[in-house]
This record gives sequence, C-alpha cells and structure tokens, in this order.
Amino acid sequence: MTLSLDELEYMAAEYTKQRQTRASGVGDNIQDTEKNANFKQHPKDIGIKIIDAMTSPAFTFPLRQETLESEGTITYLYQNGAVYPKLYEFLGEVLHTSIPILINDVKFGPGEIIVKESTSAQKSEAGREEDQEKERRDTEEANAKLLSAIKELQKLIHGRKSKISS
Repeated sequence: MTLSLDELEYMAAEYTKQRQTRASGVGDNIQDTEKNANFKQHPKDIGIKIIDAMTSPAFTFPLRQETLESEGTITYLYQNGAVYPKLYEFLGEVLHTSIPILINDVKFGPGEIIVKESTSAQKSEAGREEDQEKERRDTEEANAKLLSAIKELQKLIHGRKSKISS
C-alpha cells in the first residue's frame, strides 16, 4: 500500500503528538480509559509505518513538473504548493540531522527540494537554441541527481528503522 505525502504528514504529526503525550505521562494509569483513548497507536508503530512507506520501491515525491532554475540550482516544488513540516521534523529526528536534509548536492526540505547544478550556471554567449539545450541538459542532470539522492535518503531512513524510539 502506497501512502501519499499528505498521509505521511498526518502520520508524522500524530507520531509527534503521541510521543509528547507519552512523555508527559498522560495515560500512565491503565484504569483511566478516557486518557488512554488518546493512545490510538504507539509512536513506534507510526514511525515504522512512515519508514516502510517512504522506503517502498513505489514511493515518489509528488513534485510539480515545472522546475525553477536560479543561480546554479534547480528547485522542485511539491504539487499544489504543499508543505510537509511534520514529516521533515520526523525525518530529521530519525536521521539525527537538521532540516533541510542534505544528501550530496540535494537539499530535501518541507516546501521544496533543491538540486545544486555541477556545471556552470552561466548563460552562454551563443544563441537561444544553445541556451535551451543547456537548460534541458541541466534539468536532466538535476533529475538524475534527485533520483540518486532519493534512493540514498531511502537507504538512510531504512537503516534507522530499528532505532525508532518508543
């Protein structure tokens, strides 16, 4: 089952909420069913579901087709202007890193993914056709870097699966 990033964002928010609730000691009394009603799922179980979804071969980031190119970077925005702060907070916690998550030349953030170009971002003095060809090559290179970084991110996340704290 493939989950959308919107569903993963919701799950990450629930993960954080459940961890905070458990850390505060609410619901420690097993007899208090009203307090325990908030404990739908254990945070560890939620975290494992998020990791399983993100490391699935079918997982993709819902990115807009159009990219933004500026000063040696290509920026990918999520579809519909979506942002995923809780999901990235979860990933930062799991990977023990800050946001944005940097993998090689790619920065994964809650509102965008930025790929640094390795070739010069300067426009050539040649004609418009050469500029368009360079832009196409830069986009292809950025797409390849992005795919490679996504695979690396999946490996890193999967490697932390057993370390999800309860």
